[in-house]
Amino acid sequence: MSLSTIRAKIKTEIKTVITSSVGTVYDYKRFCNDLVTYNTLFVRGKKVNTWEIERESFSRIEHGGAGGVEKITHNFIIRGFYALDDSVGSDKIFQDDYVEPIGRLFMNNPTLDGVCDIINLPLTGAITMKMLGAVLCHSCEIKLAITERRIF
Repeated sequence: MSLSTIRAKIKTEIKTVITSSVGTVYDYKRFCNDLVTYNTLFVRGKKVNTWEIERESFSRIEHGGAGGVEKITHNFIIRGFYALDDSVGSDKIFQDDYVEPIGRLFMNNPTLDGVCDIINLPLTGAITMKMLGAVLCHSCEIKLAITERRIF
């Protein structure tokens, strides 16, 4: 197990919901400062629907000496943005079609197919409205704490 393996698995899981035809998924926090890059990074089919994975913090605990175990907890934020369009009920689409399925992915797979030791509960999220560039978006931040175990 490693941070890069865990991050890649989180991205793979999210991409089962956010396919490349409906949105983008990045395994790190993305930034841009021009419209061409913005459209390339965040827009699919004229709609902002983008997700990113950010490791906001971590902790390490070691048990024993030689032949011991190190437990590393990675605290991730899975952040999503979805363009607001009240005429089509975008809030319901965002929450029902994207936020809930992504949360269930991690609840239903507590070891990420053996990539990590355990996903720590509770899985929490905050849903707000934010600007992404000049677009008002529904936004969600899902907090995900994942523990890996390294034997040395």
